Amino acid sequence: MKKEREKKYLVIGSKGHQFVDCIDWDIAKFPNLVDYDVIIANVQSITIDFLKKVSSNIIENYRKLLIRFLCSSGKLIILTDNYKF
Repeated sequence: MKKEREKKYLVIGSKGHQFVDCIDWDIAKFPNLVDYDVIIANVQSITIDFLKKVSSNIIENYRKLLIRFLCSSGKLIILTDNYKF
């Protein structure tokens, strides 16, 4: 009987979590996202200062990488702040 492999998890924008890989929003350090089954993206950690430092090309690269991940049947969980109307 074939043993099912454990799912691989990646947390972006938050560090120090056990049993998962954790990285910052630094695109230079992004691993191959399609190697993961589930990505948890903490967008609360994206600050105004961070957005001022990065170019629109880098934001576009984030988008492309995450779309490629979703097209590989990956699951994406986005952590946001409370939004009030």
